[in-house]
Amino acid sequence: MLNNESLFTLKGKTALVTGATQGIGLATTILLGKAGAKVAFCSRNPSNLKSAEAHLRDHGISFLAIQADVTHPEAARTVIKQAAEFGSGLDILVNNAGGLISTGRFSELSDYDWENAWNFNFLSVVRFCREAIPYLKQSDSPRIINVSSVVARQPGAYNPHYSTAKMALIALTKHLSQVLSEDGILVNCVVPGIVHTEGWDRYIRDKAAHENRPIDEVSERENQRAAGSAPIGRLGQMHEVASTILFLASPSASFITGAEILVDGGKSKGV
Repeated sequence: MLNNESLFTLKGKTALVTGATQGIGLATTILLGKAGAKVAFCSRNPSNLKSAEAHLRDHGISFLAIQADVTHPEAARTVIKQAAEFGSGLDILVNNAGGLISTGRFSELSDYDWENAWNFNFLSVVRFCREAIPYLKQSDSPRIINVSSVVARQPGAYNPHYSTAKMALIALTKHLSQVLSEDGILVNCVVPGIVHTEGWDRYIRDKAAHENRPIDEVSERENQRAAGSAPIGRLGQMHEVASTILFLASPSASFITGAEILVDGGKSKGV
C-alpha cells in the first residue's frame, strides 16, 4: 500500500524526455524533476537547450541536456547511452519529440513529406524504444510513455501524413505493452488535443502571414475555433498533459499498460 507521499514520487529514478526544450516536453521535464527524478532531455536546437537549462536550474532539478536530432538513425543509441550513464540506469522514457514539418491536404503532399513525417513522428520512437529496452529491463519500475495526438483518433481535412504517423504510434504502444509485460515494462500513450504551446502560437503567426491578416484577428478566430471543438470549451494547457505523463510514470499507475489516455477536453468523440 502506497502512502500519500509516495503516490507520485520519482526519487531515485532516471527519466529521458525527447523534444523537451519547449511546450509539453519542457513542462514534462520540469514535473518529473520536481517529483525527484534525474532528468535527461534532448533537442536538436542548441539555443532552445540553453533556454531549457535555465528553466531547470531555476527549479533546482538534476538534469542532463543533450543536443541530438532524433530523426538521425544513430541519435537514439547515443542519447540513451548518455542518459543511462547520467542516471546509473534508465527507468522512464518519454517519447515526446514530433510535430509537423510540412502541412497540406492529401493531394498536396509529396513522398518526401510523408517520409519526413513518418521518420520524425514514428521511426524515431521505434529507435528510442529499441535502444532503451535493455536498460529498462534492469529497472524495478520501468515505463515507456509515448505522446501521440488527438488527430490520430479523429483526423481532419489536412495533414494526413501526421495523423497516420501518430496513429501508428498508438498501435506501437499497444504492441509493446504486450510483448514487454513479462519484463515489467509498462507502455502507455498520452493523446493530447489542441494545447496552447509555442507551436500553437507559431501556427497563428504563420497563418496570419499567409492570409495577410493581423495576428490578433487570426488568433481570436483560431482560438475560438479550437475551443469550440472541445466540450470543455478551451484549449489545453501544457501542464495538464505533463501531469498525465507524470501520473503514468509514477507508482500510482502501476496497473496501467497499453492505455491511450485522451487529454483533449472531450474533443475526440470515438468510443
